[in-house]
Amino acid sequence: MDEKDLRLLLYLNQERNITKVAENMFMTQPALSYRLQQIEQSFKAKLFVRGRMGIRPTPKGAVLIDYASEILEKMNEAREALLQMNVEVKGTIKLGVASTFGQYIMPQLLQAFFNEFPEVNVHMVTGLSTDMARKIDNGDVNVALIRGHELWNDRRELICEESLYIVSKEPIDVLSLHDFTNIHYQMDTYLKQIVDRWWKEWFDSTRKSVMKVDNLETGKEMARLGLGYTILPGICLVGEKELCMQPLETMGGEKFKRQTFLHYREEDLEIAAINAFVGFVKRYKDKIPLR
Repeated sequence: MDEKDLRLLLYLNQERNITKVAENMFMTQPALSYRLQQIEQSFKAKLFVRGRMGIRPTPKGAVLIDYASEILEKMNEAREALLQMNVEVKGTIKLGVASTFGQYIMPQLLQAFFNEFPEVNVHMVTGLSTDMARKIDNGDVNVALIRGHELWNDRRELICEESLYIVSKEPIDVLSLHDFTNIHYQMDTYLKQIVDRWWKEWFDSTRKSVMKVDNLETGKEMARLGLGYTILPGICLVGEKELCMQPLETMGGEKFKRQTFLHYREEDLEIAAINAFVGFVKRYKDKIPLR
């Protein structure tokens, strides 16, 4: 069977009239009837029967018609995909990316993207999610990969979900954290809210001893030296073997998660480069390394 045969079966099912289908397919009625007989012989099954109101599919014919419809749909999808590959995608994309996602995920993601779309240029800025949210709100970037920003009123799709960890040189009992120095770095509002919610569930008072550092990586190295503990997202702990890492959990044992979302405008998908990047990120998300 070829594509023409598949369409023949669908047309017969729709029209229930051999003469009309023959006209639509620019065939003679005897030629169509002969081709139908050949299809039936190849499947060793009667596919249509005649009735007062025309022809109708047999139960076996109905099954084959369903498969024919699925096959034609897949063929059309494949044809469209191949056509898209023949269209040279060019242009420049402006990205706003949360700092940790930009540091730990974007290099590999962009490398894979450029392998597929070498003519696309990317201008990327990184920072706190709140700052990147303002940039996409103001139109300073086309696409944002950030946390939070539930008020965004256009396209917003979940890309990854990561656990958070209490990180220290040696194991620490959660209930004894008050006895250790908390190594604190600047967090975006979304992460800070999660950590504060976790702390309030476990403790009635604020942290007693706090060491403030400028960024996440500094905090991690301080913890490695045994100077206290810090709270880190799993995205920056992939492959880490030296540090002690305990999942941030509720008192009932449920893990706290941090989500990263892809933000963009529906109308911007008409721009080939942006459409290509959005589609690529959706395909790539299952490859994102998470602890």
